[in-house]
Amino acid sequence: MATVEVINTAAEFSTFWGRAEGQPFARQLELWAEIVETPHQAIYDRLVWRKTGNPAWKVNRTKHLTEYFARYETRAAEIETQFRAFEDTLKAQIAKYKTHFPDARFRLPVYALPTMGQLNGGAADLDGKNVLAFGIDTIVVRGDAVDIIYAHELFHVYHIDRIGTEDWGTKARMSVPLWLEGLATHVSEVLCPGRTEAEYYNSDELPLIEESERAALATAFLKDVERLAWAPSGGGSYGLWFLPYVGEDGKNLGRPERAGYYLGRHAVRRLAQDHELIDMAGWQLPRIHKEMLAALRTFAAAD
Repeated sequence: MATVEVINTAAEFSTFWGRAEGQPFARQLELWAEIVETPHQAIYDRLVWRKTGNPAWKVNRTKHLTEYFARYETRAAEIETQFRAFEDTLKAQIAKYKTHFPDARFRLPVYALPTMGQLNGGAADLDGKNVLAFGIDTIVVRGDAVDIIYAHELFHVYHIDRIGTEDWGTKARMSVPLWLEGLATHVSEVLCPGRTEAEYYNSDELPLIEESERAALATAFLKDVERLAWAPSGGGSYGLWFLPYVGEDGKNLGRPERAGYYLGRHAVRRLAQDHELIDMAGWQLPRIHKEMLAALRTFAAAD
């Protein structure tokens, strides 16, 4: 993995829990800050606690640390095992990419961190440098399929590196995240065949959607598809389709949680019947919008 800079915090986690186990919560917090969080503060601020524009981050931090310190009492050994396996599992997934996407280059830091249920995998820009992080404790506690999570997030890195993000703030409509998440979910199935639908979606809810419900979901998405995906004028549409429940009533207007992943994956499956994956991964915004509109309209017409 010559092009990947791996930052595995296994030693920090083991040191922290070795000293914090059985201590009062206040002391555990002190040890956590000293040994684990402060040395990697920028990535915790950006990807784990999401401090920017989030006035509730302190409350969330305390809540999740309280929950996960309790979980570490019985799960620390499993978490340490997964930390130790991180580099080998990551290396295996990168090798698989070379067979499907020979041009894949992962020139970025990749972190293995404890994230207390806040992140199983994700990328962010830190001071102009793209980084990828995986929440090892979160993956273990949730029971996520680790190779699928790695494959999904690595594809996002490859995909964005290939097509670029210039002017996305003013040009990327809701068809783009539909495409990004649908294609990444489909690729994770190609690279990790023979798993359950729940593992590919990282959700127990999405596999339960009946085919007869797809038309209604597509019709609803078509009402949002022209909105900008990552701008205030998007009216919160991105969150309602791609994030855990964010509505004021704790629901996403009656839709399944993260329903955009379901629609995107089915649209990509349809397109993959006629196009090669490596070609699809290079499509730019106009082509993406055109193809996703056509797929949505086909689904909606099936009502």
